[in-house]
Amino acid sequence: MRKEQGSKPSACAERVLGGIVSAVANAGLRVAGIVSLASVLAIGVYVSGSLRRTSSARTRALRDQVDDPEIPIDRAIPDPAEFMTAAGKDVHDLGLVMDPAKLLAVQRHASLVDKPLVLAAGRSWFAAPLRVRIDQEKVKYQKHGAIVTASHTIATITNTGSIPVAYFAVLRSEDRGRCEVRGARMHNAMALLPDESAEIVVCAGTGKVRIETLEILEVSELGYYYFSKVPPLAASHDGVTAAAHRPPKSVQLCQHMDYATLAGRLTEGSMRWVDLADFFSRHDCERFRFLPGYRYQERPLARLPANVAE
Repeated sequence: MRKEQGSKPSACAERVLGGIVSAVANAGLRVAGIVSLASVLAIGVYVSGSLRRTSSARTRALRDQVDDPEIPIDRAIPDPAEFMTAAGKDVHDLGLVMDPAKLLAVQRHASLVDKPLVLAAGRSWFAAPLRVRIDQEKVKYQKHGAIVTASHTIATITNTGSIPVAYFAVLRSEDRGRCEVRGARMHNAMALLPDESAEIVVCAGTGKVRIETLEILEVSELGYYYFSKVPPLAASHDGVTAAAHRPPKSVQLCQHMDYATLAGRLTEGSMRWVDLADFFSRHDCERFRFLPGYRYQERPLARLPANVAE
């Protein structure tokens, strides 16, 4: 009997048909792969863009904090009545008894030494309102990674007056000059209340102390707290003094001040210490940045916050 033709594909036909099916299947897989890859790329681009946008926003926020860490003076409580209300709240919170309008008054400035003054250990010197005494005492400090105790020269500065003062002292060893490695004792390096003292470690070892600069600015009770909040680095003090600074317990150091710029202005002479002290004993450094062009005010201020146009 003859076999019926077409009932079963030949081997050749099977191979051809299988090739076609395989090609179609592979093409389908390639298309699906391309679609899948495109989807992944699209999602990746979106996520990457989202991350860049988020990162950029965070970077801008951080950059804004660095470039302008404090509220600009023209936006920070610009209204005098609002300023006095905020100052009055500070007076209340600190438990002080004073009229906030006292911040407008003239603050007496004095340079207590006209030329360098040298004092030996055991000697004292007085120029109202400050008394300076030099002593030799044991102080702990770190040297080559080890904690050692050694004799140091110490200058104790006391406010003997009845008015709080901001002060600036530059003290050196007569024999060794500026001592970078030395111990320290905690003290208020920016301002002193009446009868308050600051024990300033001048240098390791023995020897005389040279007082190169000693300035004071009489400030209000609130001004004492305001200026105590200013980091000593802003007044061009060194790192040892900055680390030893202890403001009153009721306030904290201002964290976002551009102290490098302020210290640079002091170094180059475009600003004086008394300009810095006069401004920040009237303005809280948490709310205000230093106003370029501000100078020590020899007359009562008409308003606060200060305006260089006045």
